[in-house]
Amino acid sequence: MLPNNLEDLTDHELQRLKTMIDIAKIQADIEMTRQSVNESQKRLDKDLEESRERMEESRKRLEKDLEESRQRMEENRKRLDKDMEESRRRLEQDIAESRARTEKLTKELAWYPWLPIATTLLTGGLVVFLLGKVL
Repeated sequence: MLPNNLEDLTDHELQRLKTMIDIAKIQADIEMTRQSVNESQKRLDKDLEESRERMEESRKRLEKDLEESRQRMEENRKRLDKDMEESRRRLEQDIAESRARTEKLTKELAWYPWLPIATTLLTGGLVVFLLGKVL
């Protein structure tokens, strides 16, 4: 289709050849752009997949951490319940001991007003007895 010598071409044919070359360049640019877009799309798809994988890993770690936190909270709650029960038991025991001591002191104090009187009577009786023996 092309002659061996470009000088033999007419202006119209040269113009047409130039247009064909421009079209070929544009088509080559379009193809390069298409390839670049495809490569960019592949990179984006790869990055998106990696991001999804990282998000899934993060979600799994978060779920694991959340479950561990729940377990620790449950253990702490059980320990607190146990400590509260033990404290309640000790408090009840202390209250019972305190009541027993109070009752004991109350019984002892019931005799307190009679002790000085009894002591005085015994001392007086002893003095009278001794004086009776001595005199």
